[in-house]
Amino acid sequence: MNENVFKLYTEHKHLYLYQAGEGSVLFRLLPFDKTKIVNRICKAYPSLTPTIEDNIWEECVLEHSFPSHLEDMNAGIISTITRLIMRLSSPSSIKEIQADLDETRSNLTDIRDQIVTKICEAFPAYTPEDVESMDWQTQIKRLAQAEKVLGTDFNLSSEGSKIPIPGMQTDGVQTKIGSDGVSYIDFNKENATLKD
Repeated sequence: MNENVFKLYTEHKHLYLYQAGEGSVLFRLLPFDKTKIVNRICKAYPSLTPTIEDNIWEECVLEHSFPSHLEDMNAGIISTITRLIMRLSSPSSIKEIQADLDETRSNLTDIRDQIVTKICEAFPAYTPEDVESMDWQTQIKRLAQAEKVLGTDFNLSSEGSKIPIPGMQTDGVQTKIGSDGVSYIDFNKENATLKD
């Protein structure tokens, strides 16, 4: 891999690295709509699978350290990587969806993700991607404006990822009352739901 990695991350946001004994591959995922089409074609026309795998490789693999031409590469490498790309692009079972959702939930403990959510709640025209692309000064200004619009302060806890959420249903959830009288939920330990 080379110095283009930062540029690639900026362009694609979600990149994956697969490393094997003989080399490594940096790839992006297929959009969901394309994975549906690929799955339909592979089921209806299994004989096209090798051609489709080559197309997925060409579209998704951004850099690799294997021989440069597909025909010089071990066929198992292409199949392995394209199957991995398909699995990560679109799960094929409820169990896989649940595992992906659980993993993503555990990664949302970063307070900055909570800031993005709060800004989007106050200003529905913003997508999370819009807010994430803002510089920090703009984000913090939008957060202060979101507090005014929503009529609540966004209280930060000094205890890592613990933050107060107004309207949080805490039945059976361990909360801690801070010195400010606000209940804090530790998102690393608890799973809670918002009231409608």
